[in-house]
Amino acid sequence: MVRSSAEVATGHARRYLGQMCKHFGHRVPVVVTGDTGEIDLGIGVCRLEAGDGVLRLSLEASGAGRMGRLQDAVASHLVRFAFREALVVDWQPAYPLAWWRRVWKRVRVRRAPRSRG
Repeated sequence: MVRSSAEVATGHARRYLGQMCKHFGHRVPVVVTGDTGEIDLGIGVCRLEAGDGVLRLSLEASGAGRMGRLQDAVASHLVRFAFREALVVDWQPAYPLAWWRRVWKRVRVRRAPRSRG
């Protein structure tokens, strides 16, 4: 699984969450609970969370190619709904904790030896 996330600064997070879920809900399974939503787009899943001044987006797809398409679909729809403001959707890779542990272990092992002088 490939994961990605973004935090979009906006004063209308709840409105955009509702618009996204309602729009996609005509075609794909959507679950909305209070200030959160989940959209199953087939190529992956988009989870949304509306906070004070921020809309958090979390994506999950089965491969990098699908993740790119999922990011484009979610960002383009959100930007279209928010045409009155200039939103910035900056996707960041979201790696599982087990992945970070493996990377950190390799970094610690490959550390250069200290020079004695």
